[in-house]
Amino acid sequence: MATSIDDRGPRAARHARRDPFAEAKSLNLDVTGLDEAGARRAVGKEQARQYYAENRESVDAYNAWIKKNGLPLDKYRLF
Repeated sequence: MATSIDDRGPRAARHARRDPFAEAKSLNLDVTGLDEAGARRAVGKEQARQYYAENRESVDAYNAWIKKNGLPLDKYRLF
């Protein structure tokens, strides 16, 4: 039985439709000389950088809370 791309789940279908070069262009990234995998990595790094820049205050506050209080469910970890 043939499966469609949507049978792999919403995330797989979403990634299959993305054009990494179009995304890179929308983020003003220069991907000259990169293959598709390299373009995807560049887009991912830029998206992570933008997310952290936009949410720096929240991320830093959360990290400070973890440093002070520890991980909430740490006592249940098996490793």
